[in-house]
Amino acid sequence: MRAHAGSPGTALYISGGTILVHAGATIDTAVDLCAIGARGVSTEPDGTIVIGACTPVAELARSGEAAVAAGGILSRAAHGVANHTIRNLATVGGNLVAWHFPTDLPPVFLALDAVMRVHTSDGAKDVTLDAFYTRRREVFRRGDLITGVRVPSSSALRGAFHKVGRKRLDVAIASAAAVVNASDGGAPDVRLALGGLRVAPLRARDAESYLTENGLDAATIRKAAVIAVDAASPRGDRRATADYRRAAAVAAAVRVLTEAAGLEG
Repeated sequence: MRAHAGSPGTALYISGGTILVHAGATIDTAVDLCAIGARGVSTEPDGTIVIGACTPVAELARSGEAAVAAGGILSRAAHGVANHTIRNLATVGGNLVAWHFPTDLPPVFLALDAVMRVHTSDGAKDVTLDAFYTRRREVFRRGDLITGVRVPSSSALRGAFHKVGRKRLDVAIASAAAVVNASDGGAPDVRLALGGLRVAPLRARDAESYLTENGLDAATIRKAAVIAVDAASPRGDRRATADYRRAAAVAAAVRVLTEAAGLEG
């Protein structure tokens, strides 16, 4: 965005500001979004969890409301983001838009079917996180602001998240999040999301369909993990080769699907 009248140069929206150093050297003004007060975690009567975009990751990790989402997957992922200092500064909204920096929350929100509340020059609208990562230029324009995230919640959902990094505090070489509807009867309702493999996190739709059609057991889970990672075509970079990232992603996907399905051991 351009700086306001009388202040030549370029301005940048920030919330926690933890990755401002990556924004480039042409920023003249920083606009603090947290002044709008979009902070906190609450639950609506239907069980939907509402999270303000400026909520620090540390606050999300401590939230009792977040702890009930799919068996606590959201809280566990938030606890694993970087270190205590960064979690107190980094915000939920910033975590979602920093897709070039493979952090932990986006795959979890994808697997939870999260919806972002976006304020535009034409008013407010809801954008699914899936659409944001696959069709960003269509659904999110320059100047739009994310003010909150809505997460559908049900006691029938079980979730799991796993990250592979060079060390515990590192960003992900590969990560996976899975959510399974644990209610009895019918075909399994499975959601699987992967992070760290390409620029943006992604839902593994083909793998989800395979599991819905074939059920959840050790063999189908392994096959689904391979389907998901092959479709993502993992890249190589300074953190890992493409082959290592592929192997790590398959292992992570198997682990979270097994845990979310209740098949551990």
